[in-house]
Amino acid sequence: MIHFLVKKFVKDYSDTTNAKVRVQYGMLASIVAIFLNIICASFKLILGFIAHSSSVIADGLNNFSDVGSNVASLLGFALAQKHPDTEHPYGHGRYEYLMGLVIGCLIFVVGVLSGYEAIMHIIKPEKLKVNVVIIVALIFTIGIKSWMFYFNNAIGDTISSKTLKAAAIDSKNDVLSNIASIIGLLGGAFTSWPIDGAVGLVVSIIVIKGGVETISTMIDSILGCTPDPELVEEIKQYVLSQPGILGIHDMMFHDYGPGSRFCVLHAEVSNDMTLIDAHHLVDGIERTILKKYNIMTTIHYDPLETHDKTTQLLKDKMEEIVHDLNKNYSIHDFHLVKGAQPQLICDILIPNDDKIDEEILRQKIEEKMKAYNPEINCTLQFDHSFI
Repeated sequence: MIHFLVKKFVKDYSDTTNAKVRVQYGMLASIVAIFLNIICASFKLILGFIAHSSSVIADGLNNFSDVGSNVASLLGFALAQKHPDTEHPYGHGRYEYLMGLVIGCLIFVVGVLSGYEAIMHIIKPEKLKVNVVIIVALIFTIGIKSWMFYFNNAIGDTISSKTLKAAAIDSKNDVLSNIASIIGLLGGAFTSWPIDGAVGLVVSIIVIKGGVETISTMIDSILGCTPDPELVEEIKQYVLSQPGILGIHDMMFHDYGPGSRFCVLHAEVSNDMTLIDAHHLVDGIERTILKKYNIMTTIHYDPLETHDKTTQLLKDKMEEIVHDLNKNYSIHDFHLVKGAQPQLICDILIPNDDKIDEEILRQKIEEKMKAYNPEINCTLQFDHSFI
C-alpha cells in the first residue's frame, strides 16, 4: 500500500535528496494521516460518549489533536519549500522543526486535559455501557493506528524527517492507548472499581510523555544538535580516501532544516602540493559531497611539512606530552616557524566534557616542551569538537 501511494502521488520518488520530492513525501504523509485520524477520532468520541468511557473519550480527543498536528506538519512542509530570500538566505527549512514543536505542544495539552477528565472519572465513576460493536470498532482503530505507525516511520526514514518520526511515535502511543481503552472498558463493565478512569489516566500519561519527547526533539533541532554519527563517519571516510588527503580536523555541521545543511572541515595535504592542485582536489570533494548528500561543503586545506625531520621530531614530542596529560587529547595544525627563536604552532583538541582550565593546561604543555627544547616557543590553540 505504501509503495502504491508513493508511486501514485510522489513524482521522481526515488530522488529523496531533492527538496521538492521531499516535500511531496511529507505532504502525502500528512494528508493520509489527517484523513485516517479524523476517522479514528470520530469513531472514538461517538463510542466514548455512548459507553460513558473517559479512556475512550481521552483517546478520541488525542486523535483530534493528531489532526491538528498533521495540519501543522502539512503547513511545515509547505513553508519549508519556500526559496531563500534576502532576510532568510539559508532558506525556510526550520519551519518543519517549528511545526513539529507546535505538534508536541498540542499533544502535551491534550494529554493534560484528558488526564483531568480521567481523574474526574476516578472521583465520580459512571456506569459503562459496553457491547461487542464498541470493542470491535476499537480493535479496528488499533489496526488503522498500527498501519499509520508503519507508514509514518517508513516515510520518515525515507526522507529523514524528524517530524514524521515524531508522528510515528505518536501513532505507536495511540496503539498502546487504544489497547488500554479496551482494558478500561472491559474492566469497568464487570467491576465497581473506577478502572476506566485509571486506564484513562495511564493513557493521558502516555500522551503527555509523547508530547514532552516531541518538544525536546524539536528544540534540540532548532538549537542545533550533534549530527548523525553515521553520516559524519561516512563523509570522513570519503574525504580520507581521496589521494592527497593526509588527514582531516575541525569538522562542523550547520543544519538550517532539511535540504539546507552545510559542512565545514579542514583537510591536511602535503606542502609539496601546489595551490592549484590543492584547490582542484578539495573542489572536487566539495562537489561530490553536494551531489551525494545534498550538503554544501567548504574545505580549508592545511599544508603539512612531510619531509623536515626536526618538525616531525617536535610533533612526535608534542603528541607524547599531550597524550601523557590525557589520552583523549589530540593535536592538529602543527607547524614549525624556524628562526632565531623557533615558534611551534599547533591546535589541541579537548573533549567537550573536559572542564580543565585551559591556561593551566597551556602552562603544563609549555613547561614540558621547554624542558625538551629550551629554544622552542609555543603558540597553542585549544579546540572543542562540534561533531
